[in-house]
Amino acid sequence: MAFLPVAAGVAVLAIAKAIAGATRHEPVALAPSRSLSTERAHVINLDARPRKFEQTRDAWAPFFDVERVSAVANAALPAQGCSASHLSVMRKLLASDAPYVVVLEDDAVPTKNMSGGAWDATVAALLQTDAAVLVCGPSLLETTRFVPQWRGAKPPPAAALFAVNRASLSHMVVYTRRVLPYLDALERNIAANGAPIDKWFTDVGAAVVVCASPYARQRSGHSDIMNLPFGLDADYTLLALHSERAIRRKYAECE
Repeated sequence: MAFLPVAAGVAVLAIAKAIAGATRHEPVALAPSRSLSTERAHVINLDARPRKFEQTRDAWAPFFDVERVSAVANAALPAQGCSASHLSVMRKLLASDAPYVVVLEDDAVPTKNMSGGAWDATVAALLQTDAAVLVCGPSLLETTRFVPQWRGAKPPPAAALFAVNRASLSHMVVYTRRVLPYLDALERNIAANGAPIDKWFTDVGAAVVVCASPYARQRSGHSDIMNLPFGLDADYTLLALHSERAIRRKYAECE
């Protein structure tokens, strides 16, 4: 297999880092109001892609009640539309008393970890951290640290969480209630700049953790979010796989 030039991968990171920063915002207290089932996964799906939702619903039905969320279409700025779609699900969490919400993009497929019984342990571990966001699939990690988020015996890889500086959102994400104080700041920054939502988590100070082994991967096919082929593009795919290997090595080094 021919590998892409290193310069191509570097260019991807350079573009991401070139987006202007935003000021940090202090969190404020928010009160829940009604119930939202944590057994449910919310699938972001464009109205013009009903077949993609059906495929995703069928793939995840053994694990969650699946609810469709109409994606915000933005042909000019697909990343902004994706970010607005994620924010709409966070607003559902705001209006509930649920401790977290699961978000899937409509090309996500479950890995064998979903059948391995580790999910409950992962959620339990997540809720013991100060994390606002859990990234559950391969992601491009811009990080200089992998900080283990457990005490005592090392958990299995899928339930092993690491704090990172920044992770681009994958096709499966969990938002905890710790994200809610940042919603207004996230919304303002995204509307003003059109940058992907994962960029703003870092800038507003929301903590992000990642799984050492993924629960979801991208289905082979066209990505509606970035208007690019499978894996977003070849550069991104190679960089995400490099990040996944790096976190696996870190996990192996832990006692």
